[in-house]
Amino acid sequence: QALCLIENSKAKNICIFPLFPQFCYATTGSIARFFQNRLSQKTLNKLRWIKSYAAHSAFIASYQKKIADFLQTKNLHPKECIFIFSAHGVPVSFVNEGDPYQSECELSFQTCLRAFPEAIGALTYQSKFGKGEWLVPATDYFCQNILNYSENRKHAVLIPISFTSDHIETLFEIEKLYLPLIASQGLSAYRC
Repeated sequence: QALCLIENSKAKNICIFPLFPQFCYATTGSIARFFQNRLSQKTLNKLRWIKSYAAHSAFIASYQKKIADFLQTKNLHPKECIFIFSAHGVPVSFVNEGDPYQSECELSFQTCLRAFPEAIGALTYQSKFGKGEWLVPATDYFCQNILNYSENRKHAVLIPISFTSDHIETLFEIEKLYLPLIASQGLSAYRC
């Protein structure tokens, strides 16, 4: 039905805005391939893609505001926190073949963290499945070893960074797997 709406649209231009801030051939790229295989050339010529917005000022500002509001609500101070920015993992082979996903995740992480100079932060990757080498550090490994990274901070705040809307797999892993790992080591654990 959505394809029919796009194909029959009278619009001169159709903006494609993916819910993945960092470009990856497995996500945004797969959507582009899906459209490429199902839409006419005339319609494809109308598509205007927002490839990524990993460090776009509006995206970063929204994350910084969300984190600041969260800290205020929970009465947490950045100097007492380690922020764990968790992105969806991908195989290392993707990056080795030229996929910009890892560098765009790092850009989002570093740019977002600038607003909180007293906090310490880490970028980790979750949701590994299948064989092969995946991006590291893995979120589960990092959480199991949080005391090696936390510099005696009292609080750990997990921040999913690679989706602009809640994603059930991401939320399940954070809530049911990672927060308990952190809490079992004596830190207060939160998901922003």
